[in-house]
Amino acid sequence: MISDSSIERLKSQIDVVDIIGSVVELKKKGANYAASCPFHDEKTASFTVSPQKQIYHCFGCSAGGDAINFIQEYKKLTYPEAIEDIATYYNFTLEYSKESRTKNYDGIMTATVKYFKENITPDILEYLQERGVSLKSIAQFNIGYAPKGNVLIEHLKTNHFNLSDAIEVGLIAKESSRDRYYSRFSERIMFPIYSQSGKVVGFGGRTLKTDHSKVAKYLNSPGTKLFNKRSLFYGYNIAKERIHKKHTIIVTEGYLDVIMLHQTGISSSVATLGTALTESHIPLIKRTGAKTLLCYDGDRAGRDAAFKASVLLTQSNIDGGVVIFADGIDPADMVKSGQDKELITLLLNPINMIKYIINYITQKYNLEDAYAKQTAANEVNDYLQSIELLIANEYRQYVAQVLQIETRFVSHVQMQQVDARRHADSDISELMLMKTMIENGYLISDYLKVLKVDTLKSYTREFHLLIDGKKDDPSIRAIAIRDDIKTYNDAEFMKVLKFKQKQEMNMQLELLVKSLKPDEQKLMEIKELKMKLSTISVE
Repeated sequence: MISDSSIERLKSQIDVVDIIGSVVELKKKGANYAASCPFHDEKTASFTVSPQKQIYHCFGCSAGGDAINFIQEYKKLTYPEAIEDIATYYNFTLEYSKESRTKNYDGIMTATVKYFKENITPDILEYLQERGVSLKSIAQFNIGYAPKGNVLIEHLKTNHFNLSDAIEVGLIAKESSRDRYYSRFSERIMFPIYSQSGKVVGFGGRTLKTDHSKVAKYLNSPGTKLFNKRSLFYGYNIAKERIHKKHTIIVTEGYLDVIMLHQTGISSSVATLGTALTESHIPLIKRTGAKTLLCYDGDRAGRDAAFKASVLLTQSNIDGGVVIFADGIDPADMVKSGQDKELITLLLNPINMIKYIINYITQKYNLEDAYAKQTAANEVNDYLQSIELLIANEYRQYVAQVLQIETRFVSHVQMQQVDARRHADSDISELMLMKTMIENGYLISDYLKVLKVDTLKSYTREFHLLIDGKKDDPSIRAIAIRDDIKTYNDAEFMKVLKFKQKQEMNMQLELLVKSLKPDEQKLMEIKELKMKLSTISVE
């Protein structure tokens, strides 16, 4: 059984955007993230994740909760299994009761790094140095070598590691047809891959063979409880301090690019792991608060990848630039050939990401043709509609320049359509009152001192749920997660209550006056209402 204190410590580290973003493609939408719901089929994305509230909610099927609830529902796990799954994602060591065996993932991965390092032969060392990799870099990045065959398995057995653990972390596999284990990595230079917290979670292996038609040039660890290549950066464990200090993260395409850039002093560089930049990388980048510099190859694949990454980053409100390397070279080639100064010049003069996107789109069209020009303008405008309004409007002049038209012919970037739910709300102030009380429960008693429960005509049911402490109800969560609903401070809250109190009294007064008969009691009620109204100030 997992200890309660261990679970609480894990919860303090969980980021709901990290967890959901590792399996669902999230798009930034205001303060929240949006996606198509993974729990039901839908045409319009109604699944919302709030990093501030650390909850998710689907406005279509009402699924919702925290990160643990999500993993339980998405992976069909029990609560303890979901806790273990999330702990693995964060490389968090859970505490168990004595009768449960604690899996030694960290121990087996650390021992394997050491084993691979010990297997670097003079030939392998010579190969790495021919590629420009220094002895210092080999030690800093813990580069090693996986020998031929299954000697790793024998090494693990000799050191009393459980082979089932080795399977779970992707080091070895078992043939389904017979009871035989084999090493996943053989005759490869090994690059350990670390988590954000600095623990080994996987490996990347580069073959020494030149014929890549039969053997993959690079082979990464398979997806495991520890390793998710879509959310990790190679070299981040070494680069993170420099990234925070320089407020810049340089994203490259390969392990050697990272190593060679660090070797020349450019130590805020990282690499994606054989995949494009994904939504799952965004939370990590945003937490650094750094500008992002994309350094990609100049071939078609590199230019396309730079475009897609730039769109993803700018739509997530992340600033940065793009450097495209021409003539088939990459950062590692430039460092190896002694072109450090030229490389630094390139990195200091990137093209702005949004300009790169505009150029990429417009270069697809024959701008001599009026119809093609209009299509290009429409596509650019569609993109600009997906980013922040003020930022988008800064590029109207640049779009006009690229398309060679007057600025007045460039469509003004309009505010994105307000969510249709807002138009359905009968009174936004009621929603604001509700959300304020959801976030600040102590204000409920202040409300009840001034107004009746049913004063919130559109939300009487929700208010009763809130009074009963049922904050996990889907209808309460649906209000709490919406970032388009603002909240009042305490003074504003009381002012709105008094305003509504005055409205209610005026309505009562109007009804009494309309039904007036020569009745002394009703005249007295009118007099009392008028006196109360005179004492209520909403200033």
